[in-house]
Amino acid sequence: MLLQAALYAHRQLALAKSDADTAMLQQRIDILDAQVYALYCLTKEEIAVVEGR
Repeated sequence: MLLQAALYAHRQLALAKSDADTAMLQQRIDILDAQVYALYCLTKEEIAVVEGR
């Protein structure tokens, strides 16, 4: 369910029509990402890999 919510938010971000929508969706994505990272106990290094940094 958490992963589905994150994927849905990413799809919606691509379709956002206003700056306010984009900001709200990005905030939601950041929260969901943090929850997924915590769920899998990812380290900072692993998160950097996942995020492509």
